[in-house]
Amino acid sequence: MYISELKRILRSKVFLISMLLLAAYFVYITGLHLIRSRNDIDYKHEEAKTFNSVCDELMANYPGDVPLNAWLQQVLTEKEAVMNEAVDKFDAQFDDDEPHEFDEVTANAVNDYFSTLSVCNTLNYTLYDYQAAMRKNVEKAVKMVNDPTQSAYTVRLNTKAAEKYNSIKNFSLIDSSPASSWYGRFTMERYTYFYIMLFMVFIIIAADTFCSENTYSMESMVFTSKYGRKRLFVSKTAALVSICIFTMLILTFIDVMIAWYIMGDALMFEPLQTLPRFQNSTANISFFGLLLISDLLRTLALVFVVSIAAAVSQLSRKVFISLIIDCLVMFSMFAVYMYSSGYMVNEPDKFESTFDADRFVLFENLRAFLPTSFIRPYVYFEKFDYINVANFPFLRLTTCVIVTAAATMLLLLFAYFRFGNVFSVRRKIKVPKATAAAA
Repeated sequence: MYISELKRILRSKVFLISMLLLAAYFVYITGLHLIRSRNDIDYKHEEAKTFNSVCDELMANYPGDVPLNAWLQQVLTEKEAVMNEAVDKFDAQFDDDEPHEFDEVTANAVNDYFSTLSVCNTLNYTLYDYQAAMRKNVEKAVKMVNDPTQSAYTVRLNTKAAEKYNSIKNFSLIDSSPASSWYGRFTMERYTYFYIMLFMVFIIIAADTFCSENTYSMESMVFTSKYGRKRLFVSKTAALVSICIFTMLILTFIDVMIAWYIMGDALMFEPLQTLPRFQNSTANISFFGLLLISDLLRTLALVFVVSIAAAVSQLSRKVFISLIIDCLVMFSMFAVYMYSSGYMVNEPDKFESTFDADRFVLFENLRAFLPTSFIRPYVYFEKFDYINVANFPFLRLTTCVIVTAAATMLLLLFAYFRFGNVFSVRRKIKVPKATAAAA
């Protein structure tokens, strides 16, 4: 029955049209971003090669008898002096104030300085700034633990913080700017609206699947079976979950290929903390691990979407009504989440964004239990992300996973026991009185 139900879904017009539109949208936004970013990506690759070459040269020439940061500052000062001298000589050739293109010698001096500056900034972050930030976090946490005026929860939270931040990650001395480019362009921008559309497409497919018996007027035949209706529900659910998993496997493969193309082999397996954005993260995963975990969370959210459609279809077996209810539920969750996530408000008369504290508090609370938060799972890994549960610190991500899984199971159980309810079906079927009396 599972195979036949899977084939029926895959052959249905609703599935084919929905998936075709979704695929077209995915190809459009992915291709558009890749085309627009191609020159920037190629430039980043060349920049990374130069960076790694300069970095290797600097580390090979490091004398070792002075602190590295002091020596780097000395090298940078020397490069700056060479650049200024070259620029002054170049400018002295012209009497006018018009800009002129640098000759080869001057251009090399300028490029050499800025390449060295980039390497020095990265090395300072990797070897000093990151470790200093971790020590500061540990010291702050230990101070809070030893403060007798703090609550029991604060002590527990900071004990965990001191333990987590006491583990410093080791980075390779390579350029991390391609990872920054990938994160900015191919996670935050593209995925938010694509996954909203993906969830809505699965709402449509699931609503059509669970209401198909009513659509084809087969209720009286299918739901009068004592055990068949339960098997049918399990088959429908298993088929939809299989499609969810397969869809996410394809998307994960594409995501990994794009990330690999942008970041390269080595950077893919560097710790998240390589990027300053994740400086305060305690997650012990690489960018590759972040991709896999993120898509696993989205798979769970998709199954949750299926469970909503399954439950709602038992309240109304008409596809149109069921679909309206499903869309209202999902749209409400998306609307609340998207509103809260915009806590940095762009005001028309200001160049800088304004922080909205109330929205931020709402955003932090929603991420602990709202499944639609998984459209942007990366935010769970940007900091020490815990929430107070009965005076004990729990990871927001773990809490949201548990809540989503529990809600999914409850909705599916409700739908399972209500699916094809014999009494509700009999009310719809006009049974002759003589036949009813004989029964």
